[in-house]
Amino acid sequence: MGKVNADTAAKIGDFLFRYMRTRHRFMERAEHPLPVSQLASLIARGNQGFDEIYIEPEANPPVVLDGKAYDVFEAIIRKHYSAMPGWDRLLLAAWRNYVFSDGPMPRKPGPRRAAKVASVEPPNTLATVDCPPDGLDIENARSAWMNTRGHSSNTTPRNSDNLRSDTKPPAAS
Repeated sequence: MGKVNADTAAKIGDFLFRYMRTRHRFMERAEHPLPVSQLASLIARGNQGFDEIYIEPEANPPVVLDGKAYDVFEAIIRKHYSAMPGWDRLLLAAWRNYVFSDGPMPRKPGPRRAAKVASVEPPNTLATVDCPPDGLDIENARSAWMNTRGHSSNTTPRNSDNLRSDTKPPAAS
């Protein structure tokens, strides 16, 4: 790789800085990123490797490999959030937005935790209904339904003629 013009180097340096900051937030063992101006000057002089992060100025995105944090690379650069299963996908998406679009810097990542559930004690007394609503006859509801819909099916109308045992089914013609 030869020298890169200053504008391109500045854009790549800015992108690389945000990626390195993200990687450092997720992986404490990763180095702090250099300032953007230093990254840009190194890129302009032809440097391609930064703490095992390799760039190609012609590529989009310019970061093409991360030897120290491949899972962060996969999640943030390639948008394969499943590469980091212990992390919240929305948080990974927010960090990706920060790297690619210079969006707001998200909160510092931490492992996904189970939601805290407040302890709930059962009530001492049972809830009771003083009186049913007007016009609702709870006592006769089932029998009223059975009389209008049929004995054991809601599709068969009740007909006393069909219940006689001395009748034969009609002959097939």
